[in-house]
Formats: sequence, structure tokens, C-alpha cells
Amino acid sequence: MTLPSDIIQAAPLHITFNSGYVPPGFFTRFVVVLTNKMELCFEKDIGIYRNRVTFRYQDPNSTTIEHVIVTDCTDVIQIDVQHHHLNQEVVSFTKICQNIRVLLEDAAKEVEEILKKCASGQTDDNKSTSYIFMHKFKYVCASCCQSTPSHYIKLSPANQTLVCCENNTTKYRLPTELEEVWFKDTNQATEKPSSSQRIRSPKPSEVMSTPAEPGSLSMPPPTDTHIHENPPVDPTHVFQSHIAKLCKTISSDVVAVCNECYSSDLIGDGTYSYVITATGVSIDDKATRLIHDIESQLKSSINKQEYLSNVIEAFLRVNNSNLSIVAEELKNSFL
Repeated sequence: MTLPSDIIQAAPLHITFNSGYVPPGFFTRFVVVLTNKMELCFEKDIGIYRNRVTFRYQDPNSTTIEHVIVTDCTDVIQIDVQHHHLNQEVVSFTKICQNIRVLLEDAAKEVEEILKKCASGQTDDNKSTSYIFMHKFKYVCASCCQSTPSHYIKLSPANQTLVCCENNTTKYRLPTELEEVWFKDTNQATEKPSSSQRIRSPKPSEVMSTPAEPGSLSMPPPTDTHIHENPPVDPTHVFQSHIAKLCKTISSDVVAVCNECYSSDLIGDGTYSYVITATGVSIDDKATRLIHDIESQLKSSINKQEYLSNVIEAFLRVNNSNLSIVAEELKNSFL
């Protein structure tokens, strides 16, 4: 589809599912939940269809209106954001896409909780039922040739400004202009302090020595030899010291732990597929594979403390009291 010259369209965002297809009822409920966050668009040719719905979104500080197109593609749900570009914009397109992504993620989580409640119960022969689908947001590669089958990009664990695509996982590159809108807007991440907020260092002439009080002791200025600080704790070593206990603890809930870690982008696709689908493999082997993948991701992470904190939070979200105890031990060991 050819877009007008004043319209920019972000690289597509996909909601993928571990089932390989969109779960029954997810798309319609997703659209309903989004209507509480955005305005439905009824414009001719871009409005509402059976498998495609268009929303209008306007940032409170922006003068432009974005079109957010949600399409059920059977195997994934595709999100397209169209931006009407202006010469002078108050809010960047990247900032707008960041806000839209948050709304989409919140809506997907809400729908997942609704479907979990709907699916929990029993069949006629008293067998328990549950919702087993997990969703994940992925970014479509906009750099490769359009004739290449659709595939995804992911951030480098060592450098959060670089990405690689599934077709070449060893070569990292800068994201394109249409891809980078989904990632952190570093230009607006921090604000410089105003002149009234800056702390000025005193000039030498402004520093006056104060005579010691009679009878008081004059203490020498502290030097490095007087300071004894504990060395920083290495998150990798902390995690490695708990590996044996973790492997044993998560064996009873390895699928639930795997789902939590995968939905938070803490483990790779290969490990997730192995734990969920591999047959003829013991639960202990799956637990070991999962823990060692986390260890590998931790070693290569540029911010090890943040990564391990996210792992601990994923462990705590699993309803397993023994795992929660180990997770708290991990947290207390390096925080």
C-alpha cells in the first residue's frame, strides 16, 4: 500500500503466541479493551473490518493524530502506526510510539487474564481446564529486502542501541528510522538541570579555613587508606552460587517459570521451545537447560544487576513458595 508523502508508518509490531496462532477470542477481546484506551476510527476505507480495526490516538501534548491499525493475521496480531508528519512537532514520533506500545502491552495482559479466568474450570468428565497460551511482542525487521519472509529483530544484550535480525544473529547494526521508534527515545530520556538547579563549585578564594576550637583535635582529611569499602558484588557469581538449588526448586514448576521468563525476554527461543515441546526429556533436564540459559544471558548482559533483578521478579511471579524463598535469597545477596 502506497502512503501519502506526509505520512510515516512505523515498522510493524507483532503480538506472537507460543501456540503459533492467535488464540480463539483474543483478537476480539483485545479490540474491546483497546476501545477504553483509544478512539475507534470510522473513516471510510480504514475503519472497522472483521479482522482489522483502526483506532485514533492523540498524545495529550501533540497536535497530530495517529492511526493505530490492529490486524488479525491468523498466526500473529500485527500493529501498524501511521503518523502524519509536521515540520515542527512538539512530541517526537518515537515518544508517541513508546506510549502506544505501553497501551498495547497493558491491553494484551488484561485480555490474557480475562481468558485465563474464562478457561479455568472442569470438563464434563471432571478434568481441569486452563488457558495455556502465552503472548510476546516482537519487532518486524524493516532493513532486509521486502521479498524476504517476515522476521524479527532483537536488541543486543551487550549494547542496547544495536539490533540483529533473525536472518543474521551474529551481525549487529543500528535500527532503521522506522524500527527505532519502538525503542527508548534517548533524546528525551533525561532533562538537563536549569541554571538555578546546578550546584556551583566554590572558587579557591571563597574557601576559608576555620581555626580549630581550643582543646579540639585537628583531624587530617580522609585519604584512601582510611576508607574501607566492600567490593561490589558480582551478580553472575551470586546466581551461580544458587544454580544447584534453583534447578532442584523449579523442576516442579519448570513450564510456569519458563513462560514467565520468556514473556519477559529473559531467555532465548530455543530454550523456550525445548522446555515446552521437547518429549522424552526429564523435567530435571529441562530445568537445567532453563537455568543455564539464564546464566548465559546474565554473563553477556551489559547491565547484569538489572537483568538478574528481572529474573528474580519473574521467579516471584510464579506461585511457588519454595522458589520465592530462593528468589528472596538471591535478592538479598546482591542488592
